[in-house]
Amino acid sequence: MKKNWQVLMFHPYHPVQEQVLVEGEAVGYQLTQTSSMADCLHLLSLQQWDLLLLPTCLVDGTEAADLMKLVQPRYQGAIVVLSELQHAAQVTRALQQGATDYLLIPFGHM
Repeated sequence: MKKNWQVLMFHPYHPVQEQVLVEGEAVGYQLTQTSSMADCLHLLSLQQWDLLLLPTCLVDGTEAADLMKLVQPRYQGAIVVLSELQHAAQVTRALQQGATDYLLIPFGHM
């Protein structure tokens, strides 16, 4: 396993953020979190990232598939969508747009 993966997580506040950060750092990931799309785009231009975590949808209705259209010109790596169970349709659209995978949040709950 590659040590010190560089992971960028864009997600407006969600209770799962702390869990992602703590658990990811415990296994050697270097996690950077931002709650602003503008900051996310800026951070993508500053360095190489191994993984990008995006929310399934924002409060304003913007979906991960739409966010991916913004980030793909700057980032061609793996994208994982963080989703709650009720957002299956949005996850499907993100996967069709090129997302690598998705994670259901909160972790460990069904």
